[in-house]
Amino acid sequence: MPEDAAVYSMLYKVGDLVVEGQIRERHVAQAEFNQAKAEGKQAALLTQHKPNVFTQDIANLPGGETVQVEIRYAQPVPMLDGEYTWHFPMVVGPRYQPGDAGSLPGAAPALSQWTVAASSEVALPETIDADRVRLRVLLDGGAPVSNLQSPSHPVVITEDGAQHRTVNLASDRTLDNKDFVLSYRLGGEQLAAAVTTHGDGGEGVVSLLLSPPTSIPAERQIPRELVFVLDTSCSMGGAPMETSRLFMEEALKTLGKDDSFRLLNFSSSVGALAQEPLRATPENLKLAQRHLQRLDTGGGTDMRLGIEAALGQEAEPGVMRIVVFLTDGYIGNEGDIIPLVERLRGDARLFSLGVGSSVNRWLLEELARAGRGVARIVLSDDQAKDAARALAQRIAAPALTDLQIVWGDAPVEQVSPARLPDLFLGQPVRVLARYTRGGRYPVILRGRQGDEIVELRVDLVLPERSDGGAALPTLWARSLIQDRMIDYLSPFADAARRVALEQEITSLGLEHHLITQWTSFVAVAHEAQLAQRGGPTMNVPTPTPHGVSSYGGGGFSGVGGATPEPATGLALTLLAAGAAWAGRKRAQS
Repeated sequence: MPEDAAVYSMLYKVGDLVVEGQIRERHVAQAEFNQAKAEGKQAALLTQHKPNVFTQDIANLPGGETVQVEIRYAQPVPMLDGEYTWHFPMVVGPRYQPGDAGSLPGAAPALSQWTVAASSEVALPETIDADRVRLRVLLDGGAPVSNLQSPSHPVVITEDGAQHRTVNLASDRTLDNKDFVLSYRLGGEQLAAAVTTHGDGGEGVVSLLLSPPTSIPAERQIPRELVFVLDTSCSMGGAPMETSRLFMEEALKTLGKDDSFRLLNFSSSVGALAQEPLRATPENLKLAQRHLQRLDTGGGTDMRLGIEAALGQEAEPGVMRIVVFLTDGYIGNEGDIIPLVERLRGDARLFSLGVGSSVNRWLLEELARAGRGVARIVLSDDQAKDAARALAQRIAAPALTDLQIVWGDAPVEQVSPARLPDLFLGQPVRVLARYTRGGRYPVILRGRQGDEIVELRVDLVLPERSDGGAALPTLWARSLIQDRMIDYLSPFADAARRVALEQEITSLGLEHHLITQWTSFVAVAHEAQLAQRGGPTMNVPTPTPHGVSSYGGGGFSGVGGATPEPATGLALTLLAAGAAWAGRKRAQS
């Protein structure tokens, strides 16, 4: 599911039976599911292994019945360059993990460790149904909708007034081997600070969407050292690597005469065009172009090597170091990578560019957050030139640094994100907070542009009651959990601090009915429905992601474990029972 999804509900349905999932501590939910399974009761268990990777278990399916598992979540739809982009992940890409890598707490073991017990009557499927997914989107923009399109799938769009659209797949059904992406624009969304609230009884949640200035004066731009880091592991073979080359060719054209650059590539080892930064002269740019054409893919995705090579040495004084990471993010040791960026980043800014149809968006967003940069996804080489130009504008310099919100007398608390990022051109930042009483309060947004302080005054109205923004309390709680997980993964957190953070995250999940690393949803029917117990177990396979053409090595990990780079033709499986299951998703803008 999306890396920022706030999963707040799970329903188990079969025939006339409807069981609502209950949020429990993870070990309690697992124990309840295991007991129900042993007693012949129908049950379902939804477990988070990483913020964007979940498993769905179903026990004791009745013969001849169709089972539905309905999963509901709230999600803020991000806006980039005035355009909203919503994505629905449909496949978990393979995850390479070095043998000495760590893992997140609660991550699933390697696929090779998962047990599959199948009787002769129930065989594991050898092929995947190419038409097994149906998708329908009901869009209520809240404002006039325009420029609605899907860059990932052919769709049929039906209008129902200015604000409403229905989107269906043109083919009715599709293979779930790449993310579904929908982009659109809304009228009246060009404010510097847009305020949304949800209140009841004088208390509520407020959302501020902060938009940066539209341009940066040339005199405030400083010399840059641009470090381009290309993932050349096996999983980048084919279309992802070609897209990366095209992006790099365009990005190199944007370098100014005062800029320098480095060109690194990593897989199981690190390569470089040169050991020191090169000036952006015509001769050096041609050298870089020839180097790009010689690069090939192979080996595992040891991203630590790329991070260390890019950030390990000090930057030249008076020069802003900007690191651009190009990768599909198919790794399993995110828990090692994110703290490494936190530790080595210094004053550098890190941008992540996801290349492919089903990239690891959680990793890419976390890389950008830890590196105080921006993440962007490129689905195909058709978008590479536009992405290069847009990214070049952003990495000219941050639009606003040292961002602060001076709340004054406004009765707000538990503001999230806890650490505000820099503002970059075309990339708004959403801030959520709880308020304890209504009223009108002046608030100041303050940031630095070069040596100049820039301020924006906002008249913040906090209503006693507001029916709008119904998803805000859920999104606010999910954002608090994300803040705590960031602290948990910090290289500066000791064991005692991590124990306290685990307890706090668990309490937030239980209080707000949200799935987390330590809370799960479990649904159990009260009566045993089956006369036969201890039947066969099946895993539902998922396909190789679209555009991922070749791998080297042996088996691979679904969501954790130490394994080599994935091999050609292996299908990733999620621990789910072998029956039809459906999830109805809801996105909130």
